[in-house]
Amino acid sequence: MSESSTPYGKLAILYDKNAKLKPSNPLAIQKFIEHGKKEGYQVDIISRVDSYRLFEYDILFIRETTARDNHTYEMVKTAENLGLAVIDDSRSIEICCDKEKQYQLFKNNNIPTPKTLVINQYNIHEAKKAINSPYILKNPYGCFSYGVFKVESQIEYERFVFAMLTKIDKVIVQEFIQTDFDWRIGILDNKIIFACKYYMTKGHWKTIKHNLSGEYVEGDSICIHPDKLPHIVSEYALRAAALVGSGLYGVDIKQPEENRAYVIEINDNPNIDAGIEDALAGNQIYEDIILHLKGLHCLRHHGL
Repeated sequence: MSESSTPYGKLAILYDKNAKLKPSNPLAIQKFIEHGKKEGYQVDIISRVDSYRLFEYDILFIRETTARDNHTYEMVKTAENLGLAVIDDSRSIEICCDKEKQYQLFKNNNIPTPKTLVINQYNIHEAKKAINSPYILKNPYGCFSYGVFKVESQIEYERFVFAMLTKIDKVIVQEFIQTDFDWRIGILDNKIIFACKYYMTKGHWKTIKHNLSGEYVEGDSICIHPDKLPHIVSEYALRAAALVGSGLYGVDIKQPEENRAYVIEINDNPNIDAGIEDALAGNQIYEDIILHLKGLHCLRHHGL
């Protein structure tokens, strides 16, 4: 399609280039733009201040860190009410941005997770009865490893939990599972589009290590062809993602042994970074996502 011809539609990508932790790096965003244009769309990068312009578009693609209580969710709800095709959809955000809701969903559907408790001011001491230390403490609404702590003793546990409960109403407490890496399985429309091993940062127990100044360090990563994945990992990832929907998800899994794996969480806006998640699939990832969005647009255009 020539630059002067009428576009098939208009695609908006919500993206904050100034955010420290972004779901996509600038080169990946450029690839999304290129593939959107290839499919006949006018592609615009928009920000939170462009909410009033959403009626101009046919598709909204979120490439910002989502949260139930910020502008991303509000813009998604507006876009859905206007009839736009959207990734991430509001239901996915509601589930993926609430770790308690996720764990209950996994439990109800027999998907293995680490031993987990939801702690509030009334049941603080229950964890020591059900979970052996060390403990992993999580803000149920956190992301990018923010608000996640490892504590070694009961005394340390109580100190951290009391401090967290002064700011949030509940804390997720999990057993600690030692692994050298976490699996991140990228799923789109109930199909695996990438698989990565995210290694722990050197000398640390997380894949992302934050310091007090707000800076961070990430561990190494390596892509694995989906056909080479352990069956238990691909099975759990697909089962977990299907409970949320048919959109774009990143399922985090720990596999301490060959025949033992646990789903940690599902992310509704998984990282798609040029040079990392696309290391094996290349441009196919961007093409698949744009074609999926185009398919959603066509369904809405025909009232289906």
